[in-house]
Amino acid sequence: MVLTDRFRDDLRQVQDAGLSSLRTIHGLLLRESRTRYGRRSAGYVWALISPMILLVVMMVVFSAIARPAGAGEAWWCSF
Repeated sequence: MVLTDRFRDDLRQVQDAGLSSLRTIHGLLLRESRTRYGRRSAGYVWALISPMILLVVMMVVFSAIARPAGAGEAWWCSF
């Protein structure tokens, strides 16, 4: 019975520490976003859309580069 009580106490301490860390990270993220974007909602939207646009551009570029050559096509000239 003593071991289980100790285990519960240890588990509770770990949970409290984890919750405290999450609250700290949340507070830092809020402070950073408010400092960067202020009260403008467009800044928050841009922070989400900008990486998505970059991802789509990279996908298009690399899919065009990595496309396999068809029959009779080659990107180098051979005689």
